[in-house]
Amino acid sequence: MRILRLVSASALGYLLGTVPSADIASRLVTGGRIDLRSSGSRNPGGVNARRVLGHTAGRAVIVADVAKGFAACACGRTAAGDVGAHVAGVAAVLGHCYPLWNGFRGGKGVATSLGQCLYTLPAYAPVDYILASTVARPAGPPPSRARLGRRVVECVASGQRPVVEARAPESLGTAPRRCASPRQRRDNAGHRVERSTDAATRRSRRARATSVRIAICTDSSSLLSAAAAESLGVDVVPVAVALDAEPFDDRAEPIDDFYAQLREGAVVTTSQPSPAAFAAAYARAASRGAETVLSIHLDARVSGTISSAEIAAREASLAVIVVDTGTVSFGVAVCVREAARVVADGGSAGNAVAAATRLAEGMRNVFVARNGPGGRVPSAHGWTVLAYADGRASAISSCATVAETVNTMARSVLAEERTVAVAVGHAGSDMEAPADELAHRLARSPNAAAVERYRVTAAIGAHTGAESFGAFWWPTP
Repeated sequence: MRILRLVSASALGYLLGTVPSADIASRLVTGGRIDLRSSGSRNPGGVNARRVLGHTAGRAVIVADVAKGFAACACGRTAAGDVGAHVAGVAAVLGHCYPLWNGFRGGKGVATSLGQCLYTLPAYAPVDYILASTVARPAGPPPSRARLGRRVVECVASGQRPVVEARAPESLGTAPRRCASPRQRRDNAGHRVERSTDAATRRSRRARATSVRIAICTDSSSLLSAAAAESLGVDVVPVAVALDAEPFDDRAEPIDDFYAQLREGAVVTTSQPSPAAFAAAYARAASRGAETVLSIHLDARVSGTISSAEIAAREASLAVIVVDTGTVSFGVAVCVREAARVVADGGSAGNAVAAATRLAEGMRNVFVARNGPGGRVPSAHGWTVLAYADGRASAISSCATVAETVNTMARSVLAEERTVAVAVGHAGSDMEAPADELAHRLARSPNAAAVERYRVTAAIGAHTGAESFGAFWWPTP
């Protein structure tokens, strides 16, 4: 009978240990778009959750994991006395490390073991906490102890007290370490003055540190301009484009030459970036000190770009989160900008992914691809208005003239009962005028909070043709 009670205690403890607190946090924060087993340190625990999902989610996971160990011991004691408490606690740690439901791929069991100690051996809990903190410390570059030691010696030799300040990378323009004498810490009346840092400064420092740790990568089909990519620090991997089997690089050659050759009948082909190209981009991010890369790309239903990025991500030396936005063209650029904004504000990788995908879900578009090459974008000789949704482009209206087309597009955008931001783009130079007219029409509406312009480059123009223009719009806060 006693053996049965112990078996029951161990089974209950194991079941409690398998509760996937980190996975639950990921679903709540990102809608399940991030798997902690393939992101960050690839450990589904509280420390990795804090790194990838943010401090709040990380703390919640740690508390939940500690609670699992504590609750398992309490249940074990109820079932089989003091011995049952120990058995259930050990079983909870095993359940956390080797959960049956996740193919025995779990965490390290650090927080769960702390919960077990708090219940069964509370006097030992502080020691376990110190050991847990050591084991769970996130990976990162170690401080330069030699340089710090030399600075301390210099200060002592000069009769000054060393004051060590946190230092971000010099590229961020922060002040170097310095020595401060005791007088620098007192006011004119001789009273001791404690240095203080306001909340805004602390947030700014945290944001700068986060932006260094998280890099963002996309591909040239996003139509993110070179200036925007440089400003945001985004690495853009080029999509290979060929005209009559000759490579065309719109970063080095005028885009109008591309469209002129298309009109003359040149055959254009594109190919997704190779895994090697993405691997090189991820290696560049690692060399700059990044710990995580957000690789943000177009809908996997129309391109193999996501597959290439995922292959490279599996072999990368740092954590790579590949994000399928479910949209295409400039819509991807808008998602990239949103992710960069969250990172710049100090948000976690999980926060950035959630913000970008949430924006993509609310994004809409209309466009024309008159006399296009066909294929992924339906070919039409007239002014057929198309919209991309659910992995394909479909016709929504047929117009007789370009003016009617502009009116139809404007009505589609302004039919929204919410305030939206709009981006209007064009391919060939002869489409610039109708695109400008559409932008001006929308800018005069109170429903459009902002209207911007962009140019359709070769990676997308190869599929739409020269006679293409359109708009993306998305809700504003």
